[in-house]
Amino acid sequence: PGKHYVNSPVALAINFADASGNDYDPEVVTLRIMDPTGVETSYVYGDDDEVTRTDSGNYVGTIRQDRGWRWCRRWEAQTDDVTEIVDEGEFLVQYSVFEGNTWAGDYAT
Repeated sequence: PGKHYVNSPVALAINFADASGNDYDPEVVTLRIMDPTGVETSYVYGDDDEVTRTDSGNYVGTIRQDRGWRWCRRWEAQTDDVTEIVDEGEFLVQYSVFEGNTWAGDYAT
């Protein structure tokens, strides 16, 4: 896949489908992002412009990251007061000396 750069938009897509493969729209759709320093931000469809619905069961979260290194993401669906983790993973953002941010190695433990 292509590289992600600091301060450039990263589009994170998700499809919500039931066990039969039918798309559905949960009552609440949340995209959780954790930056390389461990700071977490949540984006909720309908409340935050970063999450949009493109079709039945299909959503895209578009974020801009402010530093290079490893970022984590998690999509959650809430229906009938039950929250389900639908997808979780990570993506890498290319460090740039031009952005003047802290080098990613400063976050390594």
